[in-house]
Amino acid sequence: MLKGGRAHAQEELAIVITARRLLALCARLARGNDFPRVLWACILNKVPPEDRKATGETFDHDVGLMRKQATGT
Repeated sequence: MLKGGRAHAQEELAIVITARRLLALCARLARGNDFPRVLWACILNKVPPEDRKATGETFDHDVGLMRKQATGT
């Protein structure tokens, strides 16, 4: 399995994130929880340990950009 940015760039992450997990993530964010904590609770703790770093970096790359645009930070 590729790690970090290479895995994201080559689209080689082999995990499935269900709609239920994404909805849980969105619900917790809507309640005002911080993104890293919510990401861990809803997604990363269910990902195999060898894929956690690459998955977190992918979320930070893709979702983090939207979060930054929405909050202006």
